[in-house]
Amino acid sequence: MAKYSDLMSGDTKGFQRELAHFLFSFRPTKSSEYCRLIERVGIDQIIFSSLNYDLMFELAAELKGFGTNYCLDKIDQFVHFVKIHGSVNFWPDFGANRINIGSTAGSNIDVNAPAIILDVNGTEHRFQNHGGWSPPCDSKYTKCPRGSYIPTEVTSGISIRR
Repeated sequence: MAKYSDLMSGDTKGFQRELAHFLFSFRPTKSSEYCRLIERVGIDQIIFSSLNYDLMFELAAELKGFGTNYCLDKIDQFVHFVKIHGSVNFWPDFGANRINIGSTAGSNIDVNAPAIILDVNGTEHRFQNHGGWSPPCDSKYTKCPRGSYIPTEVTSGISIRR
């Protein structure tokens, strides 16, 4: 990402948003390795984690009849899942406030805001209807060369089932 950032004069938000939307398009099947993993190890007394940005594991959990809990609190019928680098369904929550910026190239802008977790339909809606420079959130553990969204908190740790 650092090399890409240099090539694009620091304007990486568009690329991040486009890549996140591409990763969002992947869908597991009932016979996927993600479903098999959940079947084999179960969901009790285990916390799954991933560096992946896609929703493959969460959608596999849904295929198996479980919701996804991104926090560490135990909730029955929910898979506990930590996404260390953020996710395509973690978005900055600005509430009623809107930020309009023409270009962020070379600006080194960092925005600290709470993150909201959207379900599949909410994530698709955000990609289709919210233009601009806002990609999904990076996590607190992601090092970004120029500007980032780093959530100060996750306002909801549970992914809503469809």
